[in-house]
Amino acid sequence: MEPKKAKQGLNPEPASPLGGCEQYSLDIVDLATGESAFVGKERREEVLRHLVDCAPCRQAFKDYENIYATSVTEEYSKTPEFQKKKEDLVALLKKGSFAAKKPSPFVVKIVKHADMIYSYLPENGKPMPLPELETKSKLPSDDLHDAIGWLVCKEWINITENEQVHRV
Repeated sequence: MEPKKAKQGLNPEPASPLGGCEQYSLDIVDLATGESAFVGKERREEVLRHLVDCAPCRQAFKDYENIYATSVTEEYSKTPEFQKKKEDLVALLKKGSFAAKKPSPFVVKIVKHADMIYSYLPENGKPMPLPELETKSKLPSDDLHDAIGWLVCKEWINITENEQVHRV
């Protein structure tokens, strides 16, 4: 049985300068460095579901793993290059609140419509004809196609040549 994709994968999250979404950045650091005891079980599962859907957070997790693995090597941890990276990372973490760019109202609208469209599609992967989806959503054509485009880009849906839409 495949795990369900987390809904928050559809939402545009503010980006952290450390990589990934701000609301998960510190938990990702804890998980990547093996300090998952500081992350509660439910939060850990939430972060892991988010990592499935969020490429920037997956990359941040890999980067943190690499930084941590490298930092435990005594020789490298003494180099000026490492010390500079470590100081920069600590400085960013100490700020606590990362300056994040807010998504535009246009993007927020697309994501809201995409979430609605996704909820209409059957969970079993059974295709739904595009005209039926258009009728069910009652969205203007441009808004519907923007939302479908978003979902296709996120690889949450697929559209067949005969205009059948289904969850991936």
